[in-house]
Amino acid sequence: MSLVQAVLTKNFILVASDTRALKPDDTIIENHNKIIKLNKEIIFGCTGGTLDNYNLFYGFCDYSEKNGFSKLNKEIKISYNDFVKSISDKFTKMKSIHDDINNTTKYTILSIICGYNGFDFEATLFSLTQNPEISNGIFVVKRYHDFPYKCITAGKIQHRDEFEKIANIYHDLKLYDFTTIRQYKNILTEVFDTGSKTDKEINNNIKFERIRLKDVISK
Repeated sequence: MSLVQAVLTKNFILVASDTRALKPDDTIIENHNKIIKLNKEIIFGCTGGTLDNYNLFYGFCDYSEKNGFSKLNKEIKISYNDFVKSISDKFTKMKSIHDDINNTTKYTILSIICGYNGFDFEATLFSLTQNPEISNGIFVVKRYHDFPYKCITAGKIQHRDEFEKIANIYHDLKLYDFTTIRQYKNILTEVFDTGSKTDKEINNNIKFERIRLKDVISK
């Protein structure tokens, strides 16, 4: 499974993804984009079945087998809340098909929408797999206001644990105050570097996208 990690803070969102993909003939692609900054207040990232995710986000991105997901050649004016509602409606229909025991169509989706909800940064996770260890559904994730960040992982749980491990090391050493984009980029880079050595489904060719609070709130 691919890896997309999002970090929510009071002042910004940072999203990172690997860029490895596997074609049906087992050919490996190393420059396959999985995250899109839709507009100034929305980023979404996709792991799982590429075509399943393209089905879910159809109309909001383009797709090619070689390069993965790409932005449409037009401005998308939609709020985070309305975008989540639109994708949630499509996801619910796909889940109904997926859950129908009389239907052979099954999906693999573990993807994240991050954005500004009008008051704060939050993320919405969409999960739909045949793995009994993963809960299927739509899950809204927020940062606790008394903690500097919230990390959300679409991918193997070991990568979430690695993020927390590295963050705790920097906290204990008092090297980071957890306020800058650069600090979180450094942590994410370490996560992907470490993860790519043991998880052959990801690489450390990382794509980053960000949203800053000052860019989405009215002065």
